[in-house]
Amino acid sequence: MVDDEIQEIFERSGCEGAMLVRSAADGAEFGLRADELVVPASVIKVLVALEAETRFADGSLDPRERVALGGRTGRPDRSASPCSRTMWPCPGGTWSSSC
Repeated sequence: MVDDEIQEIFERSGCEGAMLVRSAADGAEFGLRADELVVPASVIKVLVALEAETRFADGSLDPRERVALGGRTGRPDRSASPCSRTMWPCPGGTWSSSC
């Protein structure tokens, strides 16, 4: 089953995960431990990571460059404080919000 495969990926990665995915087209759902409480910050990081990856792919954001998120505009703000909602590029094309 798909949920077993996804759970195995989490285990191999040494982490835990929970998710609920709903189709915008027909409302079909898939959940893995979907009723468990999660820390909202963790959920927000996923959205930021997806947006960053989209911008890396279309070339509008350089994955080797540090970028601070621009508050309400949602646009990169390279003038912000280095510890204010900053994404740091890491080896392997990943990023971290740690200062």
